[in-house]
Amino acid sequence: MLISDKNKFVFVAIPKTGTRTIYKILKENYKPSFTKDYYNHIPKWASKYFRFTVIRNPYARAVSLWYSLIRKPGVSNGLARAIRGMNLAEFFKFLIKNAENGGTYHPLTLNTQSLYFKSVIRFDAILRTESLEQDFLDLPFVNEDIKAKFKNKFPHLNKDVRGFNYKAYLTNEAIEAINIYYSEDFIYLRDFYTKLDPYNTYWKNYILYYGTTARQNI
Repeated sequence: MLISDKNKFVFVAIPKTGTRTIYKILKENYKPSFTKDYYNHIPKWASKYFRFTVIRNPYARAVSLWYSLIRKPGVSNGLARAIRGMNLAEFFKFLIKNAENGGTYHPLTLNTQSLYFKSVIRFDAILRTESLEQDFLDLPFVNEDIKAKFKNKFPHLNKDVRGFNYKAYLTNEAIEAINIYYSEDFIYLRDFYTKLDPYNTYWKNYILYYGTTARQNI
């Protein structure tokens, strides 16, 4: 969570949504203070500031999470060791069992996006990873100088946010497991996506919990 007293904003970071990019821009251009990554409340002294976050298509976020733990070299934490060698479907079945057993592993990256929307925090703006540059530049505290600086020059620090073909990893078995683990994400985020784009194929054919959505319709 980043808070700026000068510009009166609070950024609540949801892991695996491109937040490293937002962190870098805010820190370099607004000099906000850092506070613990709360998902369920904002410090009282900043409760009236402009509040925003970033959300991401759950399927893309799911592949990004798995990829960062399984496929990237050099990751050796306890969770990474426990899931070593798992494919995407196996990984999310493991997460489902982990949640059912009370959460032996519980890093922030395993949080669902819905967890942040079920809290007492009410957001003034919700950005999407898929349109991060334009959504960020439309924020009310972003002045013309910042817009000129980043227009068509927006940094993307995580390579999987831009040009990452997450669909290539989505088997029907993986989709079903993701549908279960992120079931509430589809409930909380679907309206936001479809109101902006009623033909958005991320959501069009989603079947709650036990969907067998064909790969090309995701």
